[in-house]
Amino acid sequence: MKAIHLEALTTFTLYQNVLNLNENKICLSYMSQYDEIAAIDMAVEFKKGQRVVEIREFFSPETAAAGDANYQSFANRFFVARTVVIAIGILLILGMVFLIIRKIQKAKQI
Repeated sequence: MKAIHLEALTTFTLYQNVLNLNENKICLSYMSQYDEIAAIDMAVEFKKGQRVVEIREFFSPETAAAGDANYQSFANRFFVARTVVIAIGILLILGMVFLIIRKIQKAKQI
């Protein structure tokens, strides 16, 4: 799992799962935390009935907190990257508008 997760400026692996259909188990990692893998027995979970469970509930509070901190760090990096890209785009547009206005003004002077 560790070898194939993504952690880049604009990409982050939220969780990974491996299904063992022979043993009816799901193995999960949470937010690129590979020190703790949750092994979930599907038969036990199905007996609990239909419900919504957050993946983080299958992990210790420490692993969930570390994963949440990793995700927050990613979210902050992504916000900064997006803001920089938008700012550069606005500056490019303003520069083009300035150049067009300047060219029009020069053309009027001739």
